[in-house]
Amino acid sequence: MLPAPLRSLAWLVYLLCWSAVLVAMFMPQLPVDMEHGSDKVGHLLALFGLAFSGCFAVFPGACEKRYWIWTIVAAIALECLQGALVTARQFSLGDIAANLAGVALAGVTWWWLFRQRVLPARSGS
Repeated sequence: MLPAPLRSLAWLVYLLCWSAVLVAMFMPQLPVDMEHGSDKVGHLLALFGLAFSGCFAVFPGACEKRYWIWTIVAAIALECLQGALVTARQFSLGDIAANLAGVALAGVTWWWLFRQRVLPARSGS
């Protein structure tokens, strides 16, 4: 279990990641002209940061399966909502794939850190 100050910091980082993702996803246009396909890296990194930081905030010690399920749902829903709500932006299966790759990378990283015992297991589970 994380000490209270670190848990508070984890929530702050998680909420900042959500804020950044929501602003970037729902802006009518990005402030920078991205070359075709280069926004996929942004999607991957944003969802990696969101998913990984959420493990520390939501489930410190052992990130549960339901967290990953909801994060996958959010990764898909964000792109669907962007395509539906922002007329200047388009729905993209490639963006969904990049979102899911970011979540998968976060999951693999989290799993690897537990296997290496870098992160302590939750007590009582």
